[in-house]
Amino acid sequence: MPDPTDTKSRVRRDIQCIGCSYSLNGVARNGRCPECGLLVSASLMMLPAVLPTANQDDHRRRRAVWAAVLLGLTILWLIIAARWLL
Repeated sequence: MPDPTDTKSRVRRDIQCIGCSYSLNGVARNGRCPECGLLVSASLMMLPAVLPTANQDDHRRRRAVWAAVLLGLTILWLIIAARWLL
C-alpha cells in the first residue's frame, strides 16, 4: 500500500481530470478522481498532448542561448575581420 505522505506518488501540479475538470493536485497518481471516479492515470496520459514538459522548455531555452552565443561570436568575428582587412 502506498504511503499517503509520499508526495512523489501524488499529482503535484494543477492537472484537471479529463472526465469532469476536477483539479487532481494532491490526488494519488494510481488513484481515482474524487469527483467522477475516472482513473488519474487517464488524465496524466493526456498531459504530453496538453502541456509541454520541463525538458522541452529547457531544450528551447538552451537552444535560444546557443543561438545568441553563436550570433554574438559571428558578429565579433566580422568586426575583427573587417579591422584586419583595413
